[in-house]
Amino acid sequence: MSTPAWPPSSCQWARQAISAQLDDELSEIGTARLRHHLRTCAECSAYAQEAAAVTTRMRMAPLVLPDARIASPRPRRRRRAPVTAAAAVLVVSGGLLALSNVWGRPGSSRPEAAATVQVLAGLRAGGSDGLFVPTAFPQAAPRIREIAL
Repeated sequence: MSTPAWPPSSCQWARQAISAQLDDELSEIGTARLRHHLRTCAECSAYAQEAAAVTTRMRMAPLVLPDARIASPRPRRRRRAPVTAAAAVLVVSGGLLALSNVWGRPGSSRPEAAATVQVLAGLRAGGSDGLFVPTAFPQAAPRIREIAL
């Protein structure tokens, strides 16, 4: 058989309530509940009297100031160099990537130049006259020569 916990849970609550009452933080309902418990529990009643006496002595004691000034520790500076360097590398890399996409491809910024390259890719030299004919329609080459000349 296990032994009951000491103090009982009602006494634990009462001791916390005694502290709250001494600090004027206990509600009216809590104060009524505490008074009832203190009337029925001699140990908590003795604890309440002792806690009240200690609190009164502490509040009446003179404030003692230290002889020397105590310096508080200086806040440590956080080093941001690694984070800043990583951010700078990302920004520069992104900028270079963007520039390479704009300037790296021939005609990417001029759509008409890209269209010309595509048209010329589908033509072949037709002969000594220097005309180009479409590779997909070689039968049209004589007609193109007639029109061009």
